[in-house]
Amino acid sequence: MEALKNKVVLVSGGSRGIGAAICAKLSELGAKVAINYNRSFKEAADLAASLNGSFTVKGDVSLPEEAQRVVRETLDKYGQIDILVNNAGYYEMQPIEKSDLEHFRRIFDLNVLGVVSLVRAAVPHLKSGARIINISSVAARARFANAGVYSASKAALEALTRCWGQELGPRGILVNCVAPGTTETEMLKTGIDDQTRKHFESNTALGRLGTPSDIADVVAFLAGDQSNWLVGQTIDASGGLNI
Repeated sequence: MEALKNKVVLVSGGSRGIGAAICAKLSELGAKVAINYNRSFKEAADLAASLNGSFTVKGDVSLPEEAQRVVRETLDKYGQIDILVNNAGYYEMQPIEKSDLEHFRRIFDLNVLGVVSLVRAAVPHLKSGARIINISSVAARARFANAGVYSASKAALEALTRCWGQELGPRGILVNCVAPGTTETEMLKTGIDDQTRKHFESNTALGRLGTPSDIADVVAFLAGDQSNWLVGQTIDASGGLNI
């Protein structure tokens, strides 16, 4: 079933993990996918080769001029953008004593400013029926020690989702958000130890961690017509993680 046939999707941070799963799922539904990456050239190229009608677009979206270029190259390639998925993100834990300005900037420049820059560049080209889907985290509403700056960046993203939903809804542009719980990605493997992993597994209702495809399925729902009555919402996709 090609529910997204003739749709063009731009996915930031689309070369690996959750982003790659989103690209694959939306391509499976018939969309043409622009896979944004910064450093993961091989992963992005391999993914694009496996997805019909997709292409890669390099750019560090934490830099406003790069975000603008990513949008411009997508428009040059396809002539339109129907769905923008803001997936690119950075995770780093630091205790408050070590949370200096550079730590703050590394996280907020990508997790917040990068999203703002992509949305600002894309919105003038979005038509009624378009979607903006932000990828947050359950950390936005959790109480995780040493993750204050990261959690704050995701809380900011959810606030932007609500405000943009009200601002862009009258133009027929639907803005929503997905907040994954603990998900099996490379970023997870480098970010938590085995004890923490077991804790997260035992505190989900389903007794396991999420997979990138679990999150991609929720994004696909928001990208499709079944979500036409959702605006400014954040869907907690965590398997019932007890946070």
